[in-house]
Amino acid sequence: MGYFANAGAYYSISTLGPKLFINMTAEGLLWGYDDPLVNIANKFLPGWIDFGKIGIMDRFYAQRREEVEIELRNKSRKFAINSWNKSPGLVEQGFTDWNSSYPCNRLKDTYEGLLLPPGLRKDYEIPLFRKQACRVYPYRFSEEITSDHGFNFYRYIMSEPSFNQSSNYACPCSQNCLPDGFVDISSCYYGFPIALSKPHFLDADPEQLSFFRGFNPDPIKHRSTLDLEPVLGVPVAVESNIQVNIAVRMSSGNPITRPLKDKVMPLIWMSIYCKNPPSDIITLLHLRLVLAPPLVIALEVVLLILGMFLGIQAFHRIWKPKYKLVQKPKEKVRRKSSERRKSSVILNMENTGFVDEQELAKEAVSLLAITEEDNDVPDLLLNE
Repeated sequence: MGYFANAGAYYSISTLGPKLFINMTAEGLLWGYDDPLVNIANKFLPGWIDFGKIGIMDRFYAQRREEVEIELRNKSRKFAINSWNKSPGLVEQGFTDWNSSYPCNRLKDTYEGLLLPPGLRKDYEIPLFRKQACRVYPYRFSEEITSDHGFNFYRYIMSEPSFNQSSNYACPCSQNCLPDGFVDISSCYYGFPIALSKPHFLDADPEQLSFFRGFNPDPIKHRSTLDLEPVLGVPVAVESNIQVNIAVRMSSGNPITRPLKDKVMPLIWMSIYCKNPPSDIITLLHLRLVLAPPLVIALEVVLLILGMFLGIQAFHRIWKPKYKLVQKPKEKVRRKSSERRKSSVILNMENTGFVDEQELAKEAVSLLAITEEDNDVPDLLLNE
């Protein structure tokens, strides 16, 4: 702002009563305190300033209706963000269209962190979007660790230059740019000059660190980590350490900010973590990754042995059967013959259809007496 605008803001603030430093409770700092300027803005601009109190956690976790579309069909992009509130980019960071966008305001193909794709590789850098932090932050592989429950997981840590201008996810800046180690998120919080950094100015510009006493940045204690089971892509632990700062820029005509001389003023650093997932998740992971593999192998071996045994038995029965195959002989035709005699007809019957194991059955002969009145009966030759 120009000189007159800053001067007007200074006198307005002085009249309303707010000071550069005020005393408040931790609850007020985190979840909201009464501020005269916020109350006035809420009355005159309720569509924009829709809150009556201002607090760090209150604004970070304010209730909003968010609509997120994630990928489910493509296995290589499974659980990746397709759009956030129907936009493939972050409008608050200047996204208008994909062709003119930057990695800092693109949301497509990033991850929210709750669901990640299975089969993660060690060389894969995970781009995590944090709505509260108003940007995408890359996580790189650090180490492989064996858990107390018997399965391995990958530990990813936030990349060192994540808050620097050299990061691939840093938005371009031409004026009022912050030093390395800080991210300007004012566009996501109503223009308030909020800047994020790692706790104790870890990996930040050493000059900013020299302005304050009592800071002891620790690369282990103050880093952000994400532990993932790589086979299924299940998060097993997370620790997010972040510091909230106020980027105080020197403005002519506004002596309130003069004591800070364009410094980044630290407010509070927070550690949000989950050391262990729920017990039912641990049970399922232990069953799937520790118990199931040997059980599956044992079952495969048993089925293989059983199949080989049945195959050998079937081959042996075919090769040396315990029974004989006997071909049934063809049934011969039974013949009937008759001889004409003077006073009788002799009927001879021969049946060779019945054969025992020793010899053929003897012929059965039957004698049929015929009277003289049957002299007209011709000789018979019957075949069946």
